[in-house]
Amino acid sequence: MQNVVIVGAGKGGTAILKLFQQVDMLNINAVADVDSQAPGLRMAEQQNILTYNNYEHAINDSVDIIVEATGNQQVFDHLFNIKPVHCVLIPGTIAHVIYQLLDEKESLVDQIKRDTSKRELILKHHSRRYDRHKQR
Repeated sequence: MQNVVIVGAGKGGTAILKLFQQVDMLNINAVADVDSQAPGLRMAEQQNILTYNNYEHAINDSVDIIVEATGNQQVFDHLFNIKPVHCVLIPGTIAHVIYQLLDEKESLVDQIKRDTSKRELILKHHSRRYDRHKQR
């Protein structure tokens, strides 16, 4: 189990939070944002995940992965300097790519579900017609 801290709880950080919650091998330790009204902070609170307005308070030796989702280079540089040695720091650009891949995957899964439903409907319709024809 990898312990994760997400820094930045706006649109990108919230998307990463949703994505990472679906991954069994990841444990979201905390979400941090200077904006106490950030949507990712509210979502994290609802999931009983620790939230912080100062990301430094969220980082300790138990953290394995930090996702920097603020897009602020100074925040990234500071995180790089204070993170535990064993910890991986994922920059916001990579987090954004992950989000886009997830979004694309979800769209494809939705399309497959719609196509499957259509096929099942057509198959049921033809099956009923065949059964009626066979009974004659």
